[in-house]
Amino acid sequence: MTLTNDSFTDGFYDSLGTLESLQESAIAYLFSDPRLQIVKLNDQEYREGQITYRSRNKEKDMMLEATLQAIDDKMSSQEHYTILSIGCGIGIFEKPFLNKLLSLNKTIHFVGVDPNKKECLKLKEWCREVSEEHS
Repeated sequence: MTLTNDSFTDGFYDSLGTLESLQESAIAYLFSDPRLQIVKLNDQEYREGQITYRSRNKEKDMMLEATLQAIDDKMSSQEHYTILSIGCGIGIFEKPFLNKLLSLNKTIHFVGVDPNKKECLKLKEWCREVSEEHS
């Protein structure tokens, strides 16, 4: 299968359905390649891969630093925070941020949403423990 600029242009001008079908075709073509061997990782293998990736990537630290810096001026004047985290996972970004607010004696209403129920439960347990420590 060959995708050309014309193929993508036609997809943009026709309908979203056409563009989506082009994307699906490209993905199907990729996965049908006999040289490609897809291996499904179990939870432990996936987690180890994530830990390895994140330990070599400073993206998390940069994002957290930028977030804390952007709201640092408002932290002292605001006493209560309502936080919605979509895709919270086990709280990689949320825990340092929430700890910072708690260290400043702020009250927090936190809602975390993630499709992985196990990770949500771990973050919920962490929130419960931290809440008990600060009450």
